[in-house]
Parts: sequence; C-alpha cells; structure tokens
Amino acid sequence: YTKDLAEAVIKLFSHPPGIYHVSNSGICSWYEFAKAIMEESGLNTTITPVTTEEYGNSTPRPAYSVLSHRAIEEAGIRPRHWRDALWEYLQERSSACD
Repeated sequence: YTKDLAEAVIKLFSHPPGIYHVSNSGICSWYEFAKAIMEESGLNTTITPVTTEEYGNSTPRPAYSVLSHRAIEEAGIRPRHWRDALWEYLQERSSACD
C-alpha cells in the first residue's frame, strides 16, 4: 500500500543509508491477492489461478520471492498485514467514489 510505503520511507530518513525492503507483512500469491480484492469488495467473481508459464511471462521468476523485513524491523518499523492495508485502501476508495 503506497500510503504505508510513504510513511515507512519518511521514518527511514533518520536511519543510516542501506537497503530496506518495504512492503506490508504477510505473504500471498497474485491469485490470493486477487481473491482478497474481490472478497473485500463484496464481489462474487470467479478467479482462476494460472501458473507463470500459462500466463505467458518469459522473464524467469524465483519460485519463492517474499521480501525480508529484517532491516526495517531493526529500524523500528513494523509493517501491518497486507490484508489490513487492502481493507483500508478499499474503504478509502469507496468513500471517495460516493
């Protein structure tokens, strides 16, 4: 969630330079993420999972590519779960469309 990213980056200005992976916590596949979006939006949509090969992406991808939060956690930043951030985003988006 870009709001969480911006808040983390601002906090990191007071820390030494380095490589910090900033993302919300928890893990999910793109399939699980799409399903969560539909569920949180109250939509009854069928989501069909596909493999990278079926999708047609020719760029090699690692089988497991979850980012480590070790550096930001050592900096005192505790990212919230991606599902909580998704819920907030959808709530804000919904109220902006009203």
